[in-house]
Amino acid sequence: MNKTNNRFVGFGWLMLFFTFALPIIVHSQTPLPPSVQDALDKGIIAAKLPDYPLAIKYFEEARKIAPDAPIIYFNLGLAESKIPGRELRAICWFAAYLTAEPNTPNRAAILEQIKILEVKNQRNFQRIVEAMKAGAKSNTNFYEDSFWEDIVRIWIKAGDISEAIKSADQIRDDHYKNRVKIEIVDALIANGDLAQAEKIASNLTEGNSNVRVMIASAEDKIWSKDFKAAQEILKSAANYPVKVDNYRERMKTISKIAELQSKAGDKEGVQTTLEKLQQFYNELPEIIFNNKPEERGEYLIFIADGKTIAGDIAGAGETLLNAHKIADSIPPYDKKDIYATDKKSKLLQLIAVQEAKNGNFDLSLNTAKAITDGYYQYLALNEIAKFQAKSGDVPSAKKTIDLITGFPKYTALILVATEQINNGDRSGAIETSNLILSDEKLNEKIKQKKGEVYEGDVEILTKAADLQILVGDVSAARKTLAIAQQLCDRIPNNKGYITEENSNRKAAQYDIDLILGKIGRTDSPGSVWVFYTEDSNSYDDAPLNSTLFLDLSEHLKSLPQSNDPSVFFNALKHTVEKMITAKTAILGLLKERSIK
Repeated sequence: MNKTNNRFVGFGWLMLFFTFALPIIVHSQTPLPPSVQDALDKGIIAAKLPDYPLAIKYFEEARKIAPDAPIIYFNLGLAESKIPGRELRAICWFAAYLTAEPNTPNRAAILEQIKILEVKNQRNFQRIVEAMKAGAKSNTNFYEDSFWEDIVRIWIKAGDISEAIKSADQIRDDHYKNRVKIEIVDALIANGDLAQAEKIASNLTEGNSNVRVMIASAEDKIWSKDFKAAQEILKSAANYPVKVDNYRERMKTISKIAELQSKAGDKEGVQTTLEKLQQFYNELPEIIFNNKPEERGEYLIFIADGKTIAGDIAGAGETLLNAHKIADSIPPYDKKDIYATDKKSKLLQLIAVQEAKNGNFDLSLNTAKAITDGYYQYLALNEIAKFQAKSGDVPSAKKTIDLITGFPKYTALILVATEQINNGDRSGAIETSNLILSDEKLNEKIKQKKGEVYEGDVEILTKAADLQILVGDVSAARKTLAIAQQLCDRIPNNKGYITEENSNRKAAQYDIDLILGKIGRTDSPGSVWVFYTEDSNSYDDAPLNSTLFLDLSEHLKSLPQSNDPSVFFNALKHTVEKMITAKTAILGLLKERSIK
């Protein structure tokens, strides 16, 4: 028997079903309509047979008639928890019940059941990963290290760093091993485990993980107001040899050190580090620019940004003057060449944004007006308006938005409204977000139904709805999402880079569903949880109404057959990645809604 035909024999345990004890299905204490009670009773009888799929069918019939009856959520949770692979669906039903009945006497028992379901879900996940590990061990060719790299990243995404480290040690090639261990270090830093991060980073022969650990340690010291310790750490970081060939990453690292030195009150250290940043730029080999002055200008902007972040606004201004000189030296581009880029306009746009970031808005606007390419001018004006709003000058920001011509103004309005929220001006943010729907170009598509609709149109409306939610205007958010849905339904087929049919429409629908998930599809208790159980959109984080979460066994059987071991391995990888994403979404919402 060849390897391809024998593959599922080796992974046969993936098909096993596991059952566990559950509380009995209960009856409603609240009188229900006769038709609902009849369906509920039949569902309970089916569950006792036991025939859980049939029980679920009856419970769903009852839910169609009484969609907000909490007892139906409860019974659906119990029935689905009996079917292996449906653990996340069962959790959602239980969460919907607890949302609708927060003071139920059996709350503690349900929370305990949710914990059991989490463990069962984790076991399913781990067994599939074990199959991937078996596949990696059985392939001693060039696939092996690649397989182990993917397994490491899966463990990192799942939050199990100890398993990620064990899997990384299986990689034979030192370069690949270093590469994933750098990712492990980054994950440890994100988790705040700096001691373990430092331990691993000290043994790496590539990258700048040691410096990143130092930077994270300094941030921790600054947060605890131990500025002297932070200064010492940053001094060491500034002098540490960076083992990375990416020039931009090096400059970014040096800039970050200067920023933290400024926060730690080390003025002398800031100056020394900024000098080092300038020196590093001066010593860059000419070959990396390859007669491209615009790239040299971009590096200068990077330096200016580092100076701005570190508080050296005057120094940043001087650097930007040099960037202006480079922009002046760039010849006009060939407008007849449809593939040509207006490099001068692109550089001026970056300069204008940095000038706005420095707070020099008059100069920034003058730079933006000098941009001849409409698109780059549009990008610059968006960012200038954002920084004006961030500074508290919303009237000037709106005047800047009025300068936008030939392009929609709603992107800039979103940026301004966001800054208003950040500044605590909620009423102003509502006023600004309401202006989005009055945008002339968007209005043509909404009210007059003119023009082709794109995913970006829907995305803007969902962002507006998200802002409305942030300021507490859920009713307005629902109206905005209803308009977004109308536009989404008009998106034509196969527009964009994804080849799947209706891909752009699906992506737009994902944007809508994501915001709806925050407030629920209706105002009824538990609606957000019900939404997840009905979601079959593969683009979404937790499409629990898809085969993977309805019938794990069937999903695994449907994975592609091939003599190429990477095909099956990658199918398993995509499976567990989706499982991690769904689990993260559901358990994150449990935490957010305090259902623990």
